[in-house]
Amino acid sequence: MSWWALAAPVAVIAALYLVPGWALLRAAGVRGLLAVGAAPALSAAYLGVAGLALDRAGIAWGWVPLVGGLVPLVAVAALCGRAVRRAAAQRGLAPGGPWSSGYGLGRRRSLVLAAALAASAVTFLVPYVIGLGAPDAVVQQWDAVFHASGVQLIRDTGNASMLGAMQGQYGAAAPGVYYPVVWHAAASLAPGSVALVMNASVMVIGAGVWLLGLAALGRVLGAGAAWSLAVWTPVLGAAFGLFPSRILVELSQFPLGLALAVIPGALALFLAASRTAPGELGLTSGARRGVTFLVLLTALAGVALAHGAGLFSLLLVLLPAVLLRLVRGVRHWWVSGRRRAAVVLSLAFGFAFLLGFALVLTSPAVRAVAAYTYDVHDFFAVTLYRTLFDLPTAPTVPGLWPLALLTVLGAVVVARRSELAGVRWLVWSAGAVLVVAMAAAGGLGPLRILGGPWYSQVPRIVAVFPVVAAPLAAIGLLVLAGWVRRRWPGIRGAAAIVVLVAFVATVGWSAPWKAERGGRYTLPEPIQWGTMLSAQELALIERLPQTTPADAVILGDPANGAAFAYSIAQRRVVFPQLDPSNQSPAQRTLRFGFHQLTQAPAICEAVRELGVTHFYQDTSTVEEGAKVSEDWPGLTNPVTVDRLDGLAQVDTTPDGQATLYEVTAC
Repeated sequence: MSWWALAAPVAVIAALYLVPGWALLRAAGVRGLLAVGAAPALSAAYLGVAGLALDRAGIAWGWVPLVGGLVPLVAVAALCGRAVRRAAAQRGLAPGGPWSSGYGLGRRRSLVLAAALAASAVTFLVPYVIGLGAPDAVVQQWDAVFHASGVQLIRDTGNASMLGAMQGQYGAAAPGVYYPVVWHAAASLAPGSVALVMNASVMVIGAGVWLLGLAALGRVLGAGAAWSLAVWTPVLGAAFGLFPSRILVELSQFPLGLALAVIPGALALFLAASRTAPGELGLTSGARRGVTFLVLLTALAGVALAHGAGLFSLLLVLLPAVLLRLVRGVRHWWVSGRRRAAVVLSLAFGFAFLLGFALVLTSPAVRAVAAYTYDVHDFFAVTLYRTLFDLPTAPTVPGLWPLALLTVLGAVVVARRSELAGVRWLVWSAGAVLVVAMAAAGGLGPLRILGGPWYSQVPRIVAVFPVVAAPLAAIGLLVLAGWVRRRWPGIRGAAAIVVLVAFVATVGWSAPWKAERGGRYTLPEPIQWGTMLSAQELALIERLPQTTPADAVILGDPANGAAFAYSIAQRRVVFPQLDPSNQSPAQRTLRFGFHQLTQAPAICEAVRELGVTHFYQDTSTVEEGAKVSEDWPGLTNPVTVDRLDGLAQVDTTPDGQATLYEVTAC
């Protein structure tokens, strides 16, 4: 398949992530880079709410209701923007906050930014494409199986609601089971095979949503003279492997990846909303205050609807900024004589923070997530080193050392220079991420529960680090470039020279290592953590539309590739994912006892209840590189002579390792 096949799904997914949010923000009066960078957060909110509303109304997920529902919301946004502009005009002021004209770049700077974004996109895409191998490569990873089935499920059912869209993945879950499906909903509307649109979505998120958000964040942080932060923040953000490569490419955690990618744009919107320049309408205006609240609430909802952990990730980097602003306000009140108000506000905020913190940690949902444990017990210094030096997507020694040095330099400069006090929260936010990561890794003892909202999985937590590390590194770069210019006045483009030297020194920001790690989950073999489908087995699955009827139901071990029959060949499967929990009694009967097909009457009862027509079995062993799970004993025991009376061979691989049977015993 030609790589051009990705053009259509990339364009569709990019439109779904950008157009709804941009239309809403632009109608409300937010313009330029801020509107583009923050658009994906609002788009995620719209897609999430639309999926829920359409399901409640009994309307199938599709383009017509999606576009039709956006039109009145854009009209409402226009009315909101008009209210802000009218309030500003009545006072003879310009609209402030996200409506400020101070975030514009002008034509020349916009062209520079466009070139920087293109170069940053290439930095991510080249190793990704090399590792992928083919545009429609099937990613053989635990999470990828679930998400592939999820996309096909929405295509089949027309249900894109977070409360029930994934019901078909759980045999015994209660109706309305929750799962964040914004990513699945967008992918389901893109043209092409499920594998093709999954790979296209990674490109859009990693090379589009993420970089545009970082550019918007850099622009807000560098409002004024340091406009080039908008350029260098995405350039350096693209170098990280912690995100997006680790989350999207290696772990296939696509919903979480989308949530993390929209955080920089949402963060830029929050920061812009809190500012008022001289001559601008302030938050004392009811119109600006009310509309600002609606805009920020929508962005916050978008992050949360993309993935619940995204909300905690945003709060992890946003709360230090809120706290520092609060401290400055309380200090100002204290100095100006309003000491009672300062004390009351401090106590009220402290009580609210502790209460909220306690409610989160004692929440049944959070405790259930925190119950997930990973066998990681790293000394805190190990976690610190691995995060700063971008491991494991860079060589262990010396790691991605230029990026680490620039980040540390930026943090030191921000902490020491009074003129940068307004962005000092970046240092505190980076510290907060590192503390939570070290706790989740087991390096801080009982504080490990802090990692609960991220399943206590360190890669999910450190993926937040580039959100604040990229602008810190950009600040460090500008400081270093300034030193170079002072030392050698004749040098022009010092920042670009530093980046180019670092890029070459790290072999394209660790591109070979990223490509190699990404290629571990696609053919050709071997596949990291075990091969689910060899090339011959993949061909057998792709032949299912010719070898089985459209209403066929395939039984087989999902870890050995049977689950892919649904997303690749559109044949229903008994087990569409690898997680053995939440299964119906009939599913458990087959999972543990199908090898007794001709001996136990209960097996045929379960076969008839689930409508099973075919059985797929792969006899490859762990020693041969296959992924074999101990959770499915009834499906992994090889077919024996006594069972052949109940099965009829339909298809097999040339090596005889995988065979498709028709179930005739029942």
